[in-house]
Amino acid sequence: MVTDRGQLKVRASKGIHLVVPRDRFQSTVGLILRTEKSVLFVIPWGRHWIIGTTDTDWKLDKAHPAASAADIDYVLEHVKKVLKRPLTREDVEGVYAGLRPLLAGENDSTAKLSREHVVAHPVPGLVVVAGGKYTTYRVMAKDAID
Repeated sequence: MVTDRGQLKVRASKGIHLVVPRDRFQSTVGLILRTEKSVLFVIPWGRHWIIGTTDTDWKLDKAHPAASAADIDYVLEHVKKVLKRPLTREDVEGVYAGLRPLLAGENDSTAKLSREHVVAHPVPGLVVVAGGKYTTYRVMAKDAID
């Protein structure tokens, strides 16, 4: 997490989501599924479902994370276990990818890294927030100003 020189060590973990029309399966609630590598969410969103996420190390261009065919297949393979009619690639209307800034050690798999954040003050007047997840942004902001 923190190097000998007091620097925070951050690793990028890629997560992808699929966007599928709501009529592809009937449900009024979302789902949370455990997989061998991550947690899979099936979330109702307007006239669609958002299905994801993956959790894989990302060492390429951080400005352009992208879903691979293997990522899409992984999500479809796991969500079909709980559906009467399996989803196919033809059901997918959209795919998006993002990166999680995880505090890390080099040898840890991204799925095992903490989603917690750290606030550091490396020099007077500078506040650095590393790690965390966007769903806890209010807590991170409060910790940064306190």
